[in-house]
Amino acid sequence: MDIDMGCAKHIGGRQEQQDEVACFADPDTGTYFLVLADGMGGSQGGALAAQTVIETAKRYWETCRGMPGDPDEFLEEFCQQAHRSIRFMSEESGTTGHSTLVALLICEDQANWIHVGDSRLYHFKSPTIWQRTKDHTVVQALVDAGQITEEQMSSHPDQNKLLNGLGGKNAPETTHGSATIAPGHHFLLCSDGFWSSITPIEMGHLLCASNLSVATKFWVNRAATRAGKDGDNVSLAVLRVKEDLYKTTPSSEDNSSTLNLRS
Repeated sequence: MDIDMGCAKHIGGRQEQQDEVACFADPDTGTYFLVLADGMGGSQGGALAAQTVIETAKRYWETCRGMPGDPDEFLEEFCQQAHRSIRFMSEESGTTGHSTLVALLICEDQANWIHVGDSRLYHFKSPTIWQRTKDHTVVQALVDAGQITEEQMSSHPDQNKLLNGLGGKNAPETTHGSATIAPGHHFLLCSDGFWSSITPIEMGHLLCASNLSVATKFWVNRAATRAGKDGDNVSLAVLRVKEDLYKTTPSSEDNSSTLNLRS
């Protein structure tokens, strides 16, 4: 399969960048690994936590040489090690750091992912959203209970209250997902600074861009601009399985249809 990737981040309205993102690829084995972390904690604690996630991802990728045995096991071990490394880093540096995590592993025609917190993975089929991960947050629980709508999540006062994350006293409770992929299947990983400002329809437009590197930078800048001077950090990673043709600008009739939330 012909695959391309892109990633970008923006500091937004914050004084410190606490989002980190990385993309790893081994086209010879058909293996790709995307990782995004949104750190939390003052005095550089959040930034160090997110950096620790990416450093751990790099070590795991280099150890498996692009050929992990069991994808779910690889992702779970990576997540738990990132958690332990953040706790060790916090103790050594005297900071208090935590982080979300969302990671995608592609092995030939199989996609596996893992997430903790409110950083999301969106799975698209062409420009149409197919499913997304469920946040580990108070607000997601309110949506699941029917007390608020999906559209009200980004503006709810409890949006940033996580129920699960890396770096806490307890080991994180992870959520896994998987799918068989083919041309026209695409994945978008992002922090809450992105999904709170950019709609799924606009994400579909991003995925139709002819130049993915340019498009990711454009849309993180747009998210930061919309959020304004008090906006959060923004980060984004995208992987798409190419089709024969891409539209540079999707028609106004493109819209999201069924949205399945993966738990």
